[in-house]
Amino acid sequence: MIRPIQRALLGIVVATASPTLAFASTISLSVNPSTLQMHAGEARQVTVTNIGGAAANLRATVGDYGMTPGGTVILNPRTAPPASAARWVTVTPSTLALVPGQSAVLDVQSTAPSTARPGDHEALILLSGSPVRPGRGTVQVDVRLGIGMLINVPGDLRRDLVLTRVRERGHGATRTLQIGLTNRGNVNEVIGRGQAKVTFRQGRRVFTRVLPGGRTILPGARATVTIRCPGTLVRSTRAVLSIRPSAPSVLSTASLPPVLRRSVVIHP
Repeated sequence: MIRPIQRALLGIVVATASPTLAFASTISLSVNPSTLQMHAGEARQVTVTNIGGAAANLRATVGDYGMTPGGTVILNPRTAPPASAARWVTVTPSTLALVPGQSAVLDVQSTAPSTARPGDHEALILLSGSPVRPGRGTVQVDVRLGIGMLINVPGDLRRDLVLTRVRERGHGATRTLQIGLTNRGNVNEVIGRGQAKVTFRQGRRVFTRVLPGGRTILPGARATVTIRCPGTLVRSTRAVLSIRPSAPSVLSTASLPPVLRRSVVIHP
C-alpha cells in the first residue's frame, strides 16, 4: 500500500558551521520528487538542483528515519526502526558536483529480500555537502537534506491503529488532551487534517476541537496527538474523542479500521 509520508520529512535540513565569522557561504538545493513512495523492486529517479549561489560537492547515502511520539523526525536513529528498508535501497551516483543552476539525476533502486515481511517499510536518502572553495572570511556551512522513502512489500496487509490512552494536561486556557496511539499493523497510518476530533459537552453547551494538521504513524511506532481544550470550561465536562484514519489507497487490499472512539470526563 502506498501511503502519504508526513510533510515534516520534506526538506529536512541540518546545518553545521565552522567557528563564527562575519558571513556564511551556503548552498541551497531543490529535489524532485521530495518524497518517494514505491513498491519493492521498483526503480525511481530523483532530480537534484543547485538553486544557490555557490558550487557544491554532494554525497548521497541511504539511512533510516524515525519519529518521536510528538512527530519530530529523527535522522538515522541509534536503533533501526522495525520496518527499516535502508539495506534494500541503492542510489547512484553516490557523489555529485553541481555548479549554481545545474541539475543531476539520482537513480534509486529498491530490492527487498525474499524474507521481507509484507507491509510498508521506510528508508531515507540523505544528501550532504558543502560549498566548493568558500570565500575568505566566511563560514562554511554543511547542509544535509533528507528524502523520505516508503516502500511497500505485497502480501497480507493489516491495519491496526490502537488508541492506548487519553490524558488531561495543564489548567485553564492551557489545558489539553494528550491522546496516545500505537500502530500495531504493518502499513503506514495517516491521520489527516480534521480526522481527529474531540467534542466537549457541558450541559447544553457543545464545543468541538479538531487536530489542526496531519500526522503519520509508521508501522510499530507510537504517537501522541494533542488537542487543546476550550478555555471556557467551568465544571466537569464529558469529552468524546473520535479518530477516523485515512481511507486506504486504491492499491491496497488492507481494510479500513473502525473509527476510534473514547469518552472521558475532564475537570476544570
